[in-house]
Amino acid sequence: MVFSGHTALITGAGQGIGRACAEVFATRGADLVLMERNAVTLGEVAESLSDKGVNITTIPIDLTDLEEIRKEISRLEGKKSVDILVNNVGFDRPGTIGRIDTDDFQAVVNIHLTVPFLLIKLLLPGMSKAGWGRIVNVSSV
Repeated sequence: MVFSGHTALITGAGQGIGRACAEVFATRGADLVLMERNAVTLGEVAESLSDKGVNITTIPIDLTDLEEIRKEISRLEGKKSVDILVNNVGFDRPGTIGRIDTDDFQAVVNIHLTVPFLLIKLLLPGMSKAGWGRIVNVSSV
């Protein structure tokens, strides 16, 4: 597959699966929008891909901040047309029902369900208008 002419937004792009996705999409010609809380690892990923000949936009962001997501997507509009979304970011607050508190539980629900929902809601209209788009949701137990 060749993704020249497309832009992939990847969450959790600073390490692990997100970084691997960024490497694959860059190697296949996609411009990248990389979102990650850790600005250091985000910069390292962007630097490691700088020789691929694609445009890379890095957005250090706490994806648990839904209002910040809205602002960043709004800033992208008009500058980039994101037509590939990889919802990869995630974390866990392990514990039994008796030990995990409501805030930790809600944080896990938000990062795994609310954030992907919001990004899809914000980016899908542009994909529909362009007549092309792909959404990949990564999950785990």
